[in-house]
Amino acid sequence: MRQGSGHTSRVTRHFERAFTLIELLTVIAIIGILAALLAGSVRGWLKGDATVAATRQMLDDCARARQLAISERSTVLMVFIPTNFWNSPINVARWSQIPLNVRTSMVTTQAYGAQLNGYMMISLRDVGDQPGRANPKDLVSIKTLPNGSFFEPLIYAPLATPIYPFNRPDLPIYGLLTTNAIPFPTATVLTNAGPPNPNYLGTFQSLGGLTLPYIAFNYLGQLTAGDGSVLAHDENIPLAYGSFGPALSPGSKLPMAAAPSFVEEPAGNSTNIAYNIIHIDRLTGRARLERQDSL
Repeated sequence: MRQGSGHTSRVTRHFERAFTLIELLTVIAIIGILAALLAGSVRGWLKGDATVAATRQMLDDCARARQLAISERSTVLMVFIPTNFWNSPINVARWSQIPLNVRTSMVTTQAYGAQLNGYMMISLRDVGDQPGRANPKDLVSIKTLPNGSFFEPLIYAPLATPIYPFNRPDLPIYGLLTTNAIPFPTATVLTNAGPPNPNYLGTFQSLGGLTLPYIAFNYLGQLTAGDGSVLAHDENIPLAYGSFGPALSPGSKLPMAAAPSFVEEPAGNSTNIAYNIIHIDRLTGRARLERQDSL
């Protein structure tokens, strides 16, 4: 009788330690509710990480371009890669004249993947170059912003008059200057047709290279239009955040000649919700962050 009683007691204690099906389903439901509530916060943390990384990268690289211009006593350009650079109305004929091996090179593939969020640095002269002769040199090859960040498309074309999307008169958007003097996709792969004039970027428009947007620092570290003189206005470059990805080839999964997909999340965050602007002073060439947190 004692043995039977002990066996029954052990079985009872075993069932007392187990979850019932209803309890298990209740726990799963609670976990699901908590996950849904926390998802927004996690996305916010990730956006915050992308924001900090992108602004830090741009501030560091603007400072680097400025310092290189001073140390090399040259004009250093940060060249931004727009969408459809190979097929835009101003570039389509020029692109067809670029050698096929360049158009299909891995460097060009990288450029396809850097639309809207990529840039490079180039110097058109070296210290010691003879007057009237240029020696284009890659300083920083194609570089992209951190995942989830990209440049506001407003910057990719010069505007007839500035716009003020931030409700601040001190932060106008002019759009970037453009030139076809820039070796693209890199100076080591291709130098644009025609002998570069090292004194004024504006004269290159007749030489037949791809036209691309840029900012430039002169030998004093100031923003310049390319002729050495100080740019007439400060530069404001808004950064956007959200979902971003280049178009990928179905076969190779490498970037291809097609526009990237991008959506600001939340909509309009680059201009009117929680903007983050890289402001570059034209007289000093120094960059700083202008921002407004969302309410």
